[in-house]
Parts: sequence; C-alpha cells; structure tokens
Amino acid sequence: MGEKPNNELTDKEREMYEYIVKHMEENLISPSFQEICKGVNTKSKSCVHYRLKKLMEKAI
Repeated sequence: MGEKPNNELTDKEREMYEYIVKHMEENLISPSFQEICKGVNTKSKSCVHYRLKKLMEKAI
C-alpha cells in the first residue's frame, strides 16, 4: 500500500495561510505575491510560489 500524504502544514505554510485569510477578510480580495512577501517577511517570490503550491496540494 502507498504511504498517506502528510497534510499537516509547516510553520511557514501556516503563517502564509493565516496571512492570506486575514488579508482577504480585511480587503475582500486575495493578496498579490508582493503583499504576501511583505506580510510573511520574505523577499523571495519563489518561496511564496513554492509554499502556495504546497498549500494547494495539501488542500486536495
């Protein structure tokens, strides 16, 4: 049998998820990559892209 995927969020994924949810509640629109970078204190848009991809995979 195949191994069950780990759907638990890492600390960084949770931080990003919570930032996105808060931003959407306050602004009624999803944040841009640049806003997410600022919100989670990173300069790397590629890190944001990677974590967003992981969040989407874990949502399935």
